[in-house]
Amino acid sequence: MQTHTPAAVLNRVSAYELAGSVSGIALGQMPAGPALAPAFPARLLLVSAGAGLVGCVALFAIPAIRTLRRAASADSGKPGTPGTPDAPDGPSGE
Repeated sequence: MQTHTPAAVLNRVSAYELAGSVSGIALGQMPAGPALAPAFPARLLLVSAGAGLVGCVALFAIPAIRTLRRAASADSGKPGTPGTPDAPDGPSGE
């Protein structure tokens, strides 16, 4: 997704994504205590794993997500760019 986001707003988009992820964790932890009381821990873990799997399958079912490819960068053809045949092998440039 970063290759599809303009550089001018990339920091803001990343901040919103992080805020959403952190709040999602808190929202998921709130019902964990009450849900654990009547259920067995193993059963609750299986339900949680199933919910995670359903979420992943739902995301991959969306064609726009499944077919998303890396956008070509402006410097992709310049010599020494990572991923090109003439790029240096290591951090020292050897």
